[in-house]
Amino acid sequence: MSRSYVTGLPRQGMRFLGGYGTEKGIFYLGRSALEPPIDLQSKTFPEADEWMDKLNSAVITDNVAALGFLQLLKTTRIAFLQEASRMNYDFSRSRITDYYLFHYPLLFTV
Repeated sequence: MSRSYVTGLPRQGMRFLGGYGTEKGIFYLGRSALEPPIDLQSKTFPEADEWMDKLNSAVITDNVAALGFLQLLKTTRIAFLQEASRMNYDFSRSRITDYYLFHYPLLFTV
C-alpha cells in the first residue's frame, strides 16, 4: 500500500510537521511522556469508563469488540489531551476550541 498511495509525499517533511525528528525510525514525542491527570482523563469520553465498568462487572454480556473499542477510546483520550493544549494554541479560531475541555484549568498542567 505504501508503494501505491504515498510515494509522492515528502516523508521527511511530513515527519517534521508531525513533531517527530527528520531521521528515519525515530518516533519519540517528548509530550507523550506526560500523563494527563486522571480527573482530566475522566472528562474526556466519560462514557468509556462507565461502559468499561459495566463490561468488567458482567452487567452486560462479555463483548470482545466493545472491550477493544473502549480500550481504544481510553488510549485515544490520553493522546488527545497531550495534543489539546497545542491545538488550543494552533487552532484558537476553530470551533473545536469552544468545547469546555479546552478551557479546563487542568489542561494547562499537561
